[in-house]
Amino acid sequence: MIAETAEKDHDVRRVVRNRENADAEYRNDIGQTKRFLERFAADPSFREALSDDPAEAARRWDLQCDPEGIRQFWEAPGRNLCAPAKTLAVARYRAYIQEQGEFIASYRGMARPEEARWQAWRDRQILRCESHLGPKARLLVHAPFCIELGKGCSLGCWFCAVSAEKLGEQLAYTSDQARWWRECLEVLQEVTGEGARGGYCYWSNDPLDNPDYEQFMVDFHDVIGFFPQTTTAQADRHVDRVRALLKLSEERGGVIDRFSVLTLPQLNRIHEAFDAAELAFVECVPQNKEALGSGYVVAGRALEREKGRVAQGKAEPTPEHETSTIACVSGFYLNMVDRRVQLITPCNASDRWPLGHWLLDEGTFTDASSLRRLLKRMIADNMKVSLGADDVVAFRRDLSYEAAEHGFEVTSAFRRHSVKLPEGLGALGEAVRSGRHTLAELAMGLERPMEETFYLVQNLLYDRGLLDEEPARSQS
Repeated sequence: MIAETAEKDHDVRRVVRNRENADAEYRNDIGQTKRFLERFAADPSFREALSDDPAEAARRWDLQCDPEGIRQFWEAPGRNLCAPAKTLAVARYRAYIQEQGEFIASYRGMARPEEARWQAWRDRQILRCESHLGPKARLLVHAPFCIELGKGCSLGCWFCAVSAEKLGEQLAYTSDQARWWRECLEVLQEVTGEGARGGYCYWSNDPLDNPDYEQFMVDFHDVIGFFPQTTTAQADRHVDRVRALLKLSEERGGVIDRFSVLTLPQLNRIHEAFDAAELAFVECVPQNKEALGSGYVVAGRALEREKGRVAQGKAEPTPEHETSTIACVSGFYLNMVDRRVQLITPCNASDRWPLGHWLLDEGTFTDASSLRRLLKRMIADNMKVSLGADDVVAFRRDLSYEAAEHGFEVTSAFRRHSVKLPEGLGALGEAVRSGRHTLAELAMGLERPMEETFYLVQNLLYDRGLLDEEPARSQS
């Protein structure tokens, strides 16, 4: 019989960043609940069987978690999820999920670069994304950089949001390459500061496609001081290697790693290969088509596929504000084989930005010194702290404008922004709406002290991410 115990009386511990608090019993407890809910999210047959006979469903799928003990997680979760925990299992898993959320929220702060121009630019991109992308923006950490250790990907997922090319050359961990790699990491540490801890080493590739990935990660930890998260869709292909990687990550202070689950058979193989305790701190992300809220977004290959279906009359195009992105970087995207750097920041996928990020600048490097010069040049050329007098001032293209009694309002698909202006400055909104004036022209046209106009435009519009910073189209 389940005791109706007050949540505060349960044995609940903080374990996500304090693994020493999770003994074998505690770790297995949250792991078993997590495994049950992974099956629930991914498998419609399990959900149907669960509603008919919970105990038999758990037995059939070899789940050790008592369905009745966590009923409030799977029965009408929208109504019961936040209700007081009735069982130890619910209390522990809820605390675990809350800790995960706290870490994700803190990660954005941990990943903040120390360079003042980069900070100001990144802060604006965060605010822009919250308005431009809506609720999904909360999932973006705006990492300072991501690094690919090879070219392409072996998986070829039809929904790949970054349209990864076929698997190609991988960076080998030779003595010369290892020395070069560490020197490049030292440059990233120097340029980014403590925020370098928010970097990670994959993008359009699967980390396990590089045979030496683990050695590169040990160096990353040694230089940067943090063991980065790994996301792989190949956990079932490299079981022994993944088990060793998870152990390495835990020993060096890693937090939450992720498995992308592409199909139900793959979930079955993962659950067979790893016990629940092993995966207690591994997020299994359901990408299979049967999953509740399947995780792919309309970007990259998924966007191209949709375009083909639209052309055939089989689908309607997804509005741009609903396409989304998986781009988690407001900073630098490096490929260590091409020795290429791109400066990027998230946006909704579109015809112009099919991969779900703006490309502001790019260049190549040969060694650590040229990498340092390239990064600093990109920061100086693209990351502004304030508007200049000759900058054209215009609202973002996704914002609609409406005059208001004491100023104006601009509205995105997700958020309304009210801007209050001092008396006599009502024309400012219309002037910005036209998109034809520089900041100096605005100031002169309003016949107010130039400093006052500069201050209002900077603080009320620019710093809030309401002005257009989208890269200009090429004139070629």
